[in-house]
Amino acid sequence: MNKWISIFLMFYCSLLYSQQEIEFSHEAGFYDTPFYLDIDTSEGRILYAFQNNLNRRSSVYRGPILIDKNTTLSFALYKNDSVIKLGSKSFFIGFETDFNVVALTISKKSLYDSISGIYVHGPNAYYDTTLHVMLRSNYSKKMEKEVFIELFNKQKKRIISQDAGFRIFGGMTIYYPEKSIRIIARKLYGNSRLKADVFDQGKKK
Repeated sequence: MNKWISIFLMFYCSLLYSQQEIEFSHEAGFYDTPFYLDIDTSEGRILYAFQNNLNRRSSVYRGPILIDKNTTLSFALYKNDSVIKLGSKSFFIGFETDFNVVALTISKKSLYDSISGIYVHGPNAYYDTTLHVMLRSNYSKKMEKEVFIELFNKQKKRIISQDAGFRIFGGMTIYYPEKSIRIIARKLYGNSRLKADVFDQGKKK
C-alpha cells in the first residue's frame, strides 16, 4: 500500500510541478487576428499534436507556432523519459458567435481505426438483411474513448477544460451517418464531474 501511495504522490507532484514551470504566451480563447504561440519551459521538452494522441513520437516544440485559423493543440511535457499530458488549448481566430462553444479533441485513431475505431463497423460486424443494418459493429457497442473537452460560455470564457469519456449512444440512430455522442466525466480521467455554469444561472452544475 505504501508503495502505491508513494508512486501516486510522485506522479501528482510531477504533474503539478510541470504545470507551474510552463508558460504559454496566449491562453485558449478568441482572438481577432493571427498570432504566434510561444511556449517557455525551464526543463524538459514540450510535445504537441493537432489531435489528442500525444506520445514520444509527437512533434517537439522548437519555436513559435503560427495560429492563423481555428486551431486546437494538445500539449505534453517529455521529462525523465515520461510523457506528462498537459491538456489541450483551442484558439479561435476571427470567429464570432453568440452561443456557447464546445471543443472536443480526440485522436483520429480513436474514431476511425479499422479495428478499434468507435465510428467504424469493426472486424466483427455483419449485415442483417431484416433490419438492414450492420450488427455487432463498433458503434453499437459500449465503447468509450478518451476526449479532451473545452467549453466556452457566451462571454468567451473557458469554463470547462478537462479529460472525459466519449461514447456513441442512441437506439436505431447509432446506425445513421450522423450519430449522437455522450460526454462522460469519470475519476478515471481525473475529474468525476463537469462543473460549470453552463446556463448562466450563477451556479455550477
